[in-house]
This record gives sequence, structure tokens and C-alpha cells, in this order.
Amino acid sequence: MSANRRALAVGVAAFALAGGVALAGRGEWDSARWFAQATGWAAALCLLGTIAMTPLGSRGARWRRPLGITSALLATAHFALAFGGPLQAAWTPLWTWPYLRAGLLALALLLALLTTSFSTVLKRFRVKHWKTLHRLSYAVAILVVQHLFGTPAASRVWVLVFLAALVVLLVARGVRWVFRRRRAAQ
Repeated sequence: MSANRRALAVGVAAFALAGGVALAGRGEWDSARWFAQATGWAAALCLLGTIAMTPLGSRGARWRRPLGITSALLATAHFALAFGGPLQAAWTPLWTWPYLRAGLLALALLLALLTTSFSTVLKRFRVKHWKTLHRLSYAVAILVVQHLFGTPAASRVWVLVFLAALVVLLVARGVRWVFRRRRAAQ
């Protein structure tokens, strides 16, 4: 990944986190809640964008990693803003509310994928099956859907739009896989 795209990914997430923290520090909880929601939706859309790059093949390959990194960073910012804001640093809801548990598991998987998104880490730890590991992004997307369906602040219409887009991308990936298998068999 080029330095420019990496800087863009880090910059977007840092700006979102800094803006939310600044508003929360001034006691503007409605604005901080808005930033928490905005970073959550932005992370989900970047994840969807990452998944969308696979059916595009080589045309989308150069954007897959930056979108995935941005998604993980925005999800981390979303967690920090939601935990410090609406959740008021309470740990109990994270373990007892199913939609928060799904979001936390999605974040943990995204952070695992983030750590294996860099060539130096892959070489150092000899992660041979990174492609298989990064297919967990589909499981993360399903956890995000569960998180969104349980979130009281999420519009059901937008959650259904997100789910429909995910289904379309999964079908596109399946169709691409079938055509590649047929071509390989010939």
C-alpha cells in the first residue's frame, strides 16, 4: 500500500476520533454521539467497500487494503467514542447486550485482520494463510449486520440497505468463484 493511501486511512480515522473526543470533552454529548454513529457507519461502509473490491478482481485490488485499514481504524474510533460517550465507560453492557457483543467481536476480528495487513508483519510472523484469514471480513460483515439490527439509533431502512448490498456482494463473489472454477477445469 502506498504511503499516500496509508496516510489517508490514518488521517480519516484520526480526524473522526479527535473530533468526537473534542466534542465530548466540551460536554456536547449529542455531537459526540453523532460522531460515534458517523464513525460506525463509515467503518461499515469501508468494510463493504473492501468486500466490493474482490468481485472487481485486479481492478479493485489496490484499494482493498487501504479500505480495510480505514475500516478497522474507524471501527476503533467508533468503539472509543461510543464507550466513552453513550456507554459512559461501562463494561457490563458489552458482555450482556447481544448487539454490543457482536460489535465487539467484529472489532476484535477487524483488529486481527489489521495486524496482518502489513507485509512486515506477515514476513516476521510467517503468516502463510493470510488470504484465508482475511476471508473473515465476510464474518465481520455479518456481525456488523447483527450489531446494526440491535442498535437502537440505527435506521432500519439503512440497515436493510446495508444487508442487501452485502448479499449482492456475496452473490457476486460466488458467481465469480464459479466462473473461475469452470475456467480452470477447461
